Amino acid sequence: MSKNSYKAQLNYYDHTYGWGNVGTCAQGDGRTWGAGSARTGVMYFPGLSNLKGKIINSVKITVTNRAGGQNAQKTAHFFRSASQGGINTSLGAGHKTGNQIGTLSGWFHAYAAASLSFTPTFFSSYIAAGEDTFCIYSATASEYLVWGAVTLEVDWQEPATQPSLSASTVEMGKSVTINTPAVNSAYRHTLRYAFGGASGTIATGIASSVSWTPPVSLANQIPSATAGSGTIYCDTYSGSTLLGTKSVSITLTVPGSVVPSAGTLSAALAEDTSGTGLYVKGMGKAKLTLSGASGAYGSSITSYTITGGGWTATNGALTTGTLASAGNITFTATVTDSRGRKASTTRTINVIDYTKPGVAVCDVYRCDADGNRKKAGTYFAVEINASYSAITGNTLSITARYKKQSESSYGTAANVTNNGKTVIGGGNIGASTTYDVLVTVADKYNSLPIPRTLSTKSVLQSFKRSAGAAIGKVAELANWLDVAWNTRIRGMVQADSYIPVALDNTSANPIIFVPRITADALGSGSDGSEYLKKWLAWVCKSYPNRYMPLFIGEIHPNAVGIVICHIYDTSVISADGLPQFATCKYFALNGGEVAFGTYDYSFYQK
Repeated sequence: MSKNSYKAQLNYYDHTYGWGNVGTCAQGDGRTWGAGSARTGVMYFPGLSNLKGKIINSVKITVTNRAGGQNAQKTAHFFRSASQGGINTSLGAGHKTGNQIGTLSGWFHAYAAASLSFTPTFFSSYIAAGEDTFCIYSATASEYLVWGAVTLEVDWQEPATQPSLSASTVEMGKSVTINTPAVNSAYRHTLRYAFGGASGTIATGIASSVSWTPPVSLANQIPSATAGSGTIYCDTYSGSTLLGTKSVSITLTVPGSVVPSAGTLSAALAEDTSGTGLYVKGMGKAKLTLSGASGAYGSSITSYTITGGGWTATNGALTTGTLASAGNITFTATVTDSRGRKASTTRTINVIDYTKPGVAVCDVYRCDADGNRKKAGTYFAVEINASYSAITGNTLSITARYKKQSESSYGTAANVTNNGKTVIGGGNIGASTTYDVLVTVADKYNSLPIPRTLSTKSVLQSFKRSAGAAIGKVAELANWLDVAWNTRIRGMVQADSYIPVALDNTSANPIIFVPRITADALGSGSDGSEYLKKWLAWVCKSYPNRYMPLFIGEIHPNAVGIVICHIYDTSVISADGLPQFATCKYFALNGGEVAFGTYDYSFYQK
């Protein structure tokens, strides 16, 4: 703080006679100084305008060499002068302007004390504004007075520094320049910040500027926003004396790099039916679990999403459906935090391809002990070319069982070599007997039964005592003519049932014509869907050991119609006689259609 003394240059303006003599100022109306001779005193303080912009702490005015003409207390009425910077500008009666700025009362007569001092407050704002010239004037006759000397003593200080920024919006982690243009080069500054609930000192002893990098940790103060407003404070010091504090606002933004952590997306088998611990097509599901996701610098996770392979979950876990396709499946987990920022992580699983066992060739024939084809051989050979999915833990097995066609159950299974020839029977295969051979191709997960028929030895003709006959083979069936050779019939043939023999290696009986079956033949009350269900079971019972046959016949559920039915294997049936797989279509003569069949032994009708 400083104190300066300023001595006024004085004059007055007489409204009748003009400017008076320099060296005094006077106030009073026309009744005091003569008709029409009102006076306005002017006082100019050289150098006072240098205090413009300063902080004015106090003002002391001292008046000496005065006269009042009357032994009484009087009031000096102060006005702002319309003319600043001197007393010689002829402004006439308009020298003063506006409302009065204040008054001083005292014993301003000639016989009072040598000087009077006052500490008015009304001068401060005018001095800080840079004004240096004032007027006194009174319209009251009794308040005339003359001053011969006036001084001002001003206690002042330099103002606190107003800080400024090189940028009003700054990204956390990047620098900003804080400017502190002090009015005095000897001044120093302490800079502080406040942001949310955080505060701290930026720097001390700063002269004119400093570079500051707002720490990214300030993002903790705005966990649900990407930007926030703070304040930078500037404390101005003269030595150890605090002159004042001023501030400036600053907007801090969260860097784009501040994103949540997506954590770890793990994958595990769910409902593993393969038993391999691997992802195998058609034999298991995958469970994706996200763990360890977290916000960044105070944010919190508000949502989760896991997608991949056509599946989506809106939480931290996803269990897929059955993995129906082979190949890579990439799953993406995405988290969103309270700032709206996102982060993702991925996990890829490999689904191993798998197909059920298949057979390209399966040939069963009579042979000798060395496997040479022999029409009357007492051994039989199995030649097969099978395929399977060679995934980890999976193996292929091929077995063959056989029985006389007249027997109900198969014997012990014998192992069969793939892509080779296996001789079976030990010389005990009767040349005059027809055998059913069941070749089973199986891997760890599925099996494929392949029924085959091993006919008797080839003979021209044969007769059975119980009224049976055969051509090209031994007669075995009572009341049957069994023909083993290709047969040409040039006339009409009428038959209640027709069962052709296949010429390929994939099916023994591709087409079978069945007789008409009524509801009564299947049991009372069997009509509609119940009839179709019982008809399907009747076909399997009547034509056992048929692999991939197509049945064509006439049936009578509610109205007569035609049925076409394809059955995978008539010997693979449930306890109620239904096959594992069947696809059938019924066409009623009245135009109606019904689809029915079985899937995994479950009957359906559409």
